[in-house]
Amino acid sequence: MRKISSYLFAVLAAALLAIPATAQTITVSGQVTDATDGQPLIGAGVMLSGGNGTITDYDGKFVIQAPADATITFSSLGYVSVVEQVNGRTV
Repeated sequence: MRKISSYLFAVLAAALLAIPATAQTITVSGQVTDATDGQPLIGAGVMLSGGNGTITDYDGKFVIQAPADATITFSSLGYVSVVEQVNGRTV
C-alpha cells in the first residue's frame, strides 16, 4: 500500500509542476492582409514553430493558442511568407 501511495504522490507532484508551463500559453489573434491594398487574405496559413496552426477566415482573421515566446509564420499562395515573434503580444 505504501508503494502505491508513493507512486500516486509522485504522479500528482509531476502534474502540479506542469501547470505553470501551461500558464505560459496565450491567445493570439489578428488579421492577415495584403501589404499593397489592405485586402484580407482568406485561407492564409498561420503556423506555430512547433507545428500547430490555423488558417484565416473570410475576413482574414485568425485566433490561435501559442506560447508567449512562440514564432508564427504567416503564409499564403503567391505571397512571401512572414515570420513574427509573439514576444507576449496578444494581437
